[in-house]
Amino acid sequence: MSKNKNKLPRHIPQKTENSVSDPLMELVEGLPADERKKYLIRLTKIQQGPLPPSEDFEHYERVLPGAAERIMSAFDEERRHRHDIEKTVVSDEKERGVRAQRFALLIALSAFITGGVCAYFGQPWPASVIGGSGAAMIVASFLGGRHRPPASNAVSDSKSNP
Repeated sequence: MSKNKNKLPRHIPQKTENSVSDPLMELVEGLPADERKKYLIRLTKIQQGPLPPSEDFEHYERVLPGAAERIMSAFDEERRHRHDIEKTVVSDEKERGVRAQRFALLIALSAFITGGVCAYFGQPWPASVIGGSGAAMIVASFLGGRHRPPASNAVSDSKSNP
């Protein structure tokens, strides 16, 4: 351990040719060996978005030729996959809506027919309750369908409004 007194600890990155922290490294290297241990150099690089910055692409390409092309092709594959999933979700929501309308129509028609049968056999109260519930169900399904936001918009709205 006494051999490494003049070197920086292993967890502190060594100086590179295009390092952002060159001035900091020079400052630390200029300190006496016992003073270097008191300082911790931390560089935080925040990147937003799915792709790395162009400088990183250049570095990846120098370290491993073809890496930048593989990153771009992986990004394209992910984009295609995400679009395919979105198409599937939209198609499934549309199909679910059509199926719900068909079942609502079947239930409403059943209520109307049952109410008509009750009226035919001289039972006005059951006929009006059962037949009226069928009509109410049709009106509720049409009115409820207009005011309900799509599932995809509800998710994005909840993310934007904390």
